[in-house]
Amino acid sequence: MKKIFSIALMFFMALGLNAQIDRSQAPKSGETPEIKLPEAQMWTLNNGLNVIVVENHKLPTVNFTLQFDLDPILEGDKAGMLDVFGDMMNAGTKTKTKEQINEEIESLGGSLRTSASGISISTLKKNDKEAFAILSDVLLNPSFPQAEFDKTIKQYLTALESSEKDSKAISSRVSKTILYGKNHPYGEVVTPESIKNVTVTDVQNLYNTYFKPNVAYLVVNGDISKKEVKKLLNKHLKNWKKGDVPTHKYETPKNPIATEIDFVNVDAATQSIISIVNLQDLKNSNPDFFAARAGSSILGGSGTARLFMNLREDKAYTYGAYSSMRSDKLVGKFYAGSSVRNEVTDSAVVQLMLEIKKIRLEQVTSEELSKQKNSLFGSFAMTLESPATIANFYLNEQILKLPKGFYANYLKEVNKVTAEDIYKANNKYMLPNNSRIIIVGKAVDVIPGLKKLGYKINYFDNYGNPSEAPSLSKPIPAGVTVSTVLGEMSEALGGKDKLVKVKTIMQNFSMQMGPYAIDGTIKAMAPYMSFNEMKMQGTVIMKNVFDGEKGYIMSQGQKMPFNNEQIKTATAAKTIFPWLEYEKEEYQAELVGIVPVEGKDAYKLKVNVAGATTYLYISTESKLLVQKEIIKEVNGQKITESTTIKDYKEFDGIMFPTSISVKVGPQVMEMKVSTLQVNKGVKKSDFK
Repeated sequence: MKKIFSIALMFFMALGLNAQIDRSQAPKSGETPEIKLPEAQMWTLNNGLNVIVVENHKLPTVNFTLQFDLDPILEGDKAGMLDVFGDMMNAGTKTKTKEQINEEIESLGGSLRTSASGISISTLKKNDKEAFAILSDVLLNPSFPQAEFDKTIKQYLTALESSEKDSKAISSRVSKTILYGKNHPYGEVVTPESIKNVTVTDVQNLYNTYFKPNVAYLVVNGDISKKEVKKLLNKHLKNWKKGDVPTHKYETPKNPIATEIDFVNVDAATQSIISIVNLQDLKNSNPDFFAARAGSSILGGSGTARLFMNLREDKAYTYGAYSSMRSDKLVGKFYAGSSVRNEVTDSAVVQLMLEIKKIRLEQVTSEELSKQKNSLFGSFAMTLESPATIANFYLNEQILKLPKGFYANYLKEVNKVTAEDIYKANNKYMLPNNSRIIIVGKAVDVIPGLKKLGYKINYFDNYGNPSEAPSLSKPIPAGVTVSTVLGEMSEALGGKDKLVKVKTIMQNFSMQMGPYAIDGTIKAMAPYMSFNEMKMQGTVIMKNVFDGEKGYIMSQGQKMPFNNEQIKTATAAKTIFPWLEYEKEEYQAELVGIVPVEGKDAYKLKVNVAGATTYLYISTESKLLVQKEIIKEVNGQKITESTTIKDYKEFDGIMFPTSISVKVGPQVMEMKVSTLQVNKGVKKSDFK
């Protein structure tokens, strides 16, 4: 157990790549590229179905996309119903099961996607007739089988459970509720309760109510002609009948009178997710649309933008900081934000607000404007390589009520934008005095600093419901010291007399990192010796060995010797259980307080280990270590490695954790210990 908490950090360091970017030269603006889009052929069927065909015969592929132009739907206590409906559209038809449809699609070399707003199928040219027949069958004859429905509901409940403590997932759903309110379709939050309220009848009713041809567009692009499309439509969709479709209107959400902080507490968070947001009426058809987007891009649209250069390059608060300006038919949104270390959360808020205010007070430079235009020219040109994107341009012009030629003239409009235009748009759409600063983080670490900023702070739970302010700390009872807390932990593990007799351990574990399954082995021999090995499909992807004096990391076929800092860290713990030493003066151990960890009280112990600040969170109830944080500096960046420790089991009379979750930055590794041996199976030769 000596090294298990630092595996993740070394693994990520070993696999890391550094990109060097020359930012010393600003690109020069050239002439506006001329855009010649392939002409679209459009017509409307008698049943009201709008058809858009964009021919492209360079590749033998065809894509059919059926898109419904519907007003957003308020789901109420059945939030999540539309998502379930979208999945169920591909759950089988009156004559075919889901498995049969998937087999047919695979045999055609195609792909089928369904959602609450449409159906799409891609295929090779030679199979376009068969593919369109499948799309038509899915569209006209969905069966919504109960067994598939039950399976879908179960999958959603599992996904919700796994996201309960995920800060990004929490930030996403809470932000919607806070910004738009639960009576607006954009503000609804899916909960286990709302998903359980959804029935097959609800799904069937949605289909019968909204899937009508007179509110739909069929967009076809690829190696196919208008004549061929007409034949397919006449064969498969001529009997699809039009019908009345409900329309919906909603009250426009409002920004706060004064900027406020809306905070969600996540006890296990090692980073704060900061989102500074205000809403506004911004549509693609607005005269200042291009200037507004340009201003947001200069502020935080790339790795050379102002937010990135400030918060990452200058302050080293984060891996990245960005902003965006989103247009929408109902309500647009300006966003600026970042994920930062807990201890710099308040400082990051100050810098984000500073940059937003600064870009409103002065015009952007000619260099920034030139870079932004050239970047947009390049990215827009890349989108033109996709026939599907070009077809969607014509669809957007129809659905968003854009002027004809909006995309053909896109770059011309971009090139017209001046620094003065951006200045005016920034002052219109970026509202630092009427924004919500939504923060998901660890209250005990960040609230004291946030209170000093002077904003009103509102508190919410992880589903966006108003809540009481979380308890930041409890006083340490009389007589409780570093010595008593560590002593109680030793006793809870099996007793100090047993712990000091442990000279070696060997444990095997499995680990999931994203989609990858990894098997590993850890060996340790006191003092100092350690061996960590990870394999993926039987192949060693990382090995970390230290013999007590020198060590190395083996990764990607390269062997890298330990540097002085790594040797210092490796020799910091003289025993298998490092905390047996923490009472010594060199560790500067300090009992900070009692704080909540996943809703339960824990002693927070601060220790200096090999120059790195380490926090141990020891349950006041079980007396066991439940969480650990190590703050290190790597390549000039401060990195927090957080470990959540669970499921203690007894091995040879000593309690060891068997479930360990390690988080470094955005990476999370879930480790499950399968076997563990004490004082056997390890020899000195293992550490060579």
